[in-house]
Amino acid sequence: MSAVSRLFDRFLGRGDWAVTVPTLDGPLLPNQDLEEAELFAGLAAADNLVRTEKGMLASRRTG
Repeated sequence: MSAVSRLFDRFLGRGDWAVTVPTLDGPLLPNQDLEEAELFAGLAAADNLVRTEKGMLASRRTG
């Protein structure tokens, strides 16, 4: 395999550089906690949430 081919495989995530995600079945079931959680705040365009000792923090993308 040529160096150029390996470089493209690395860039495109093919061959030895491929990353796979297992299906969500068996012991890896999808987590429904977010979908079933009670709504406590309406946050327009929130893109990140984090729980801290003092409560929840959220950020939103601007621009």
